[in-house]
Amino acid sequence: MTAAVLQNAPSLSDHDDAGTDLGQMGHKLNASGYGSWPYIVSVDLTSDTVVEYGSDSISVTYGNTDSETAIELSNRNPGDRAEVHLTITDPALNVDPTTADVWSFDLSDNDSTGTSVTFDNNGTNNAFTPAELGQYGCVDNCRLSSDAEGVLTAGGAASLDVVSMTETGANTGVFESFDVNGNGEWQTTAEAAADTRIVYSYGGNSVDQIITYNDATITLDAGGDWAPGQAATITVNDPEANRNPTSAETLAVGDETVTIPTIKMGDGGLTLAEGVNLPLASTGIVAASASCPEICIGDDDPAGGAASYTVHIANTTDNSERLRIMHTAEGGSMVTATGTWINVTTGHTVAQLVNLPGTVVLSYDISAPADLVSSTAITVNLLTTGTNASTNILGTIDLVTAGNAKSGVVDLAGSATYGSIVSRDVQAKSSMAGASADTTLVGLAFKMAHAAGDDMNADADYAIYADFCNFDQNNGSLTHNCMYRLEAVETG
Repeated sequence: MTAAVLQNAPSLSDHDDAGTDLGQMGHKLNASGYGSWPYIVSVDLTSDTVVEYGSDSISVTYGNTDSETAIELSNRNPGDRAEVHLTITDPALNVDPTTADVWSFDLSDNDSTGTSVTFDNNGTNNAFTPAELGQYGCVDNCRLSSDAEGVLTAGGAASLDVVSMTETGANTGVFESFDVNGNGEWQTTAEAAADTRIVYSYGGNSVDQIITYNDATITLDAGGDWAPGQAATITVNDPEANRNPTSAETLAVGDETVTIPTIKMGDGGLTLAEGVNLPLASTGIVAASASCPEICIGDDDPAGGAASYTVHIANTTDNSERLRIMHTAEGGSMVTATGTWINVTTGHTVAQLVNLPGTVVLSYDISAPADLVSSTAITVNLLTTGTNASTNILGTIDLVTAGNAKSGVVDLAGSATYGSIVSRDVQAKSSMAGASADTTLVGLAFKMAHAAGDDMNADADYAIYADFCNFDQNNGSLTHNCMYRLEAVETG
């Protein structure tokens, strides 16, 4: 049945389920799933045919559907990385009235000589030849083409070639390039050149799309003086951030491609973007006995192959001071891993951390990689030795030990026998001081527990942040150093 045209043909009535009242012809399916139903009746149609039964009649128009076609584009002036929402209408593509049809087109085939059109429902068809399209009744219709695939991409490919269009439902004859969530079959490329014009053509009709960039604006409704305790609304207007025309989008901190509105109080605290200790490329096995001098991402289970990723690192190009992590390869196999570590040795020394005035906290967000692995638990440790399980217990602070908190703000106070960094108004000296040399760089180890097989791709790309913020209201300094990144939500 893989070659069937009708995917959801209705069953014939058999109200007693006994196979005894199947009509005068006894049509049915046998146990193997084959039988005499559904069947096709061939009728020679004229251009206008009337089908009658009793006093009811239906007028059927037969022939080429060029005059019935249309093409529409929701986002005519997108920026880069925008989901393309293209819609074509053509009754000729509605082959199966029982389900949504799917057709694929080679956008570079824009004349009658190419063999670029495939009916994809049953997965067994070859592309139509020009002669077969003619036999099917296609003239200007049945071919979707574009003149500028170079600024379009699907799945990260360098350029676009064959695309799919899916019917909006059974028997509608309307086909879209995007799904119910607004995810496009293809997108505009990253950093697509401004003013590039893309023309889509179908059925003798055309619509164009021009890559357009606009200045963004930001406003704060608190006025010039934002008083303590006063609520304020920050509004961002950024047309390029509207990448999905049918979705109210969020500027998520884990999305390395978006600009995040950020409030920087004081000096912003100690972030991953400063005191740089991160090379352009790094890799390592994050095992309990292994040292991670810069950044390591991988499995901590030697029995599982101790696999790891090679990554490139960069700070995001906005002012949010997030760390962008780009996987470039996978060493070993992470598919058996039930935990993935992200270890980052910061550019901040023990002395810098313990000498911060007031109360020091860690503000972190690893939601992007945690979502990629469908995390079931998160643990966070502060390190001074570069390893996940420090033999120098005072050189480690167990910050998060339970739950699945992909982001949060936590005190630097460890449990019994672990180190801690607390306000000097509470404790004269932090127990972590002296455990390691003051010049030692501190590190952060994030462990994401997950099911085997939920590992990240070898080409994953995401952003995280981790800041050491400090607050001191007791010694007269009114210190407040921290970063506040706002995940603004589109109004519609």
